Amino acid sequence: MQGLETTIRYYPQPKQELFHNDRYRVRHRACFCGVGAGKTICGLAEVIGILLENPGAVAYGFEPTYKMVRRILIPTLESKYLFGNPVESNPLVVSYHRSDGYLQLIEGQTFWFGSLEEPEYAEGANVDVIWIDEAQYIRRFAECQDVVLRRLRGSGKTERDHLQYSYNKSASVGSGLSPLRFL
Repeated sequence: MQGLETTIRYYPQPKQELFHNDRYRVRHRACFCGVGAGKTICGLAEVIGILLENPGAVAYGFEPTYKMVRRILIPTLESKYLFGNPVESNPLVVSYHRSDGYLQLIEGQTFWFGSLEEPEYAEGANVDVIWIDEAQYIRRFAECQDVVLRRLRGSGKTERDHLQYSYNKSASVGSGLSPLRFL
């Protein structure tokens, strides 16, 4: 997409670049990093990148709690490295609704965001991309993962679906999750 360099100012670290390079090679990926290492911005940038490459695509982004959506996801989305603040002034954005957890981009791409405090919060439309940040803090992870995987059926706008997780490096990974990419 032309003009991307002037509207998204995220420059990945070398290990984040490896994660992004596997975009279409690895279907389910995870980013394991320490506190403050850039998991959230890496995950959001990846979702945005996939959306921008696939007109009409639909993505969900989740934090473990609504408070984390307000404290982590929204400020990262509104950071100078992604869409800036106000988000609506970015030429890639058609509409943005913080309270509804909704962002629409210029070629019909949709990014929904919210929490996974309850597994049914992930119910809804078929989606192409799902990103779960700070997955180790989700209380009912196995149930949430089941719902998320049911949603990941694709809207028909991408060649294949994508599932991404972000974990704190010190987290113990349970619930049968076996990530395919470690950073």
